[in-house]
Amino acid sequence: VLAAVAGWLVRTRRVSPFSALGRALRAASDPLLRPVETRVVRAGGNPVHAGWWLVVGVAAAGVVLVTVWQWALETAYEVAASLSLGSHGTIVLLIRLVYKVIVIALFVRVFASWFGFHRYTKWLRPAYFLTDWLVEPIRRVLPPMGAFDWSPLAAWLVLVVLQRILLTIVGGCTVKDAILRRFDRPDETRRFEKGTFEVVKIGNLVVGRASYDPGWKWSTHVAPSVGTKTCQVEHIGLVVSGRCRVVMDDGKAFSLGPGDLFHIAPGHDSWVEGTEPYVSLHFLGADAYAK
Repeated sequence: VLAAVAGWLVRTRRVSPFSALGRALRAASDPLLRPVETRVVRAGGNPVHAGWWLVVGVAAAGVVLVTVWQWALETAYEVAASLSLGSHGTIVLLIRLVYKVIVIALFVRVFASWFGFHRYTKWLRPAYFLTDWLVEPIRRVLPPMGAFDWSPLAAWLVLVVLQRILLTIVGGCTVKDAILRRFDRPDETRRFEKGTFEVVKIGNLVVGRASYDPGWKWSTHVAPSVGTKTCQVEHIGLVVSGRCRVVMDDGKAFSLGPGDLFHIAPGHDSWVEGTEPYVSLHFLGADAYAK
């Protein structure tokens, strides 16, 4: 914004470009404004407006960066949750990731075309490679109407329907028989001082049972074996018996008791409260806990 204002003051002669202030403003703003001016002139625009185009471009880039960052965080969470569900979750994850990548490429293709960038622009080639297989056949059936090209919008609708169909098919792959498992015959038992964590795999789900004696504390009895000061595993579970105190890395603290359902983010310590043993079931995070 400061570069845009500085350039505008000099180029509109509100500040003389030959004065000391004008020369200082040009020296500060030209490295940013010159490339924008060149682009504006080539597009037939007024170079005086280059500063405002710079502001618009920076704002748009900021929105894109924030959106991409949020998408990356959501995708990372989705990957972790899907992988914990085994092969079924992995297939669902792949379907969703492919859908997201193609949709992003589709929107990049459309937005770039508004600014005069097309398939022969080097950095746009991946977007066209990912979307041509769908957009081009649709364009032959649904040609552009004047200045508006309907084919990308139609392609997006096709992708939405195709994703739902695939997810429905995958979701329909259910078990054909009953599966019964018990924690007295776990697939794995992780032992540490004053506690155990038993793991049972049933279908595509990994379930854990934590059993801690009075005096157990994560940072004392589990941390040495995993190498972190606090637990970095996300948990979703249910307290069966006993009480537990949880303290998050940011200082927030709370207690869990019988019947409490919990969802705890990574970055926390916990310990048994009172003289009664603590038992809880874990439906998320069991595969990675205490390893």
